[in-house]
Amino acid sequence: MHSQSLTTLSLEPMGRTMATELVRRLLVGYPNLTAPDPEGYLAALVDAMEGYPQWAGEHAVMRVDEENKKFPPTEKEFRSWLKEYVRPFVFERQYNLHSMEQLAESNRLERDSKEETPEQKREAVERHLRPAQEKYGLQFTCIGDAASNVLDRKLSEAEAEATLEKYRKLKAKAE
Repeated sequence: MHSQSLTTLSLEPMGRTMATELVRRLLVGYPNLTAPDPEGYLAALVDAMEGYPQWAGEHAVMRVDEENKKFPPTEKEFRSWLKEYVRPFVFERQYNLHSMEQLAESNRLERDSKEETPEQKREAVERHLRPAQEKYGLQFTCIGDAASNVLDRKLSEAEAEATLEKYRKLKAKAE
């Protein structure tokens, strides 16, 4: 299989300038190019190549050299080689993106399942305030209502400060 991965190879398209350079390098090997429309053939190969990464274009040019073909490749043949080279890397990128999305969704679901319900929050507040109530002799009319008021709606900064001040006064009286 492929020994390199997306961490070392980019799928960034090479662009028209690099594609033109690679196609010219390819066609230099065919001194007697007898295409009916050489400029059209050149443009077709450049169009096929410019949307692919440079390394894929270089592989395609080397493939022509390795096969020692008497005739240059057609645009369709050349495009199929480019797709063949890039396919595993595109798959790897899509697989990694899909995996990251799944992990994020799994983390979100796990976080959501760990969140406490308002009932659980009230119980926790009562569990923690009851010892303080007993230790300092503080009197609350209804801990559950106080917890519900704090937990079910966000207090403004002034409300939070006023509540804290009331608690401090009660604590000071108890001592």
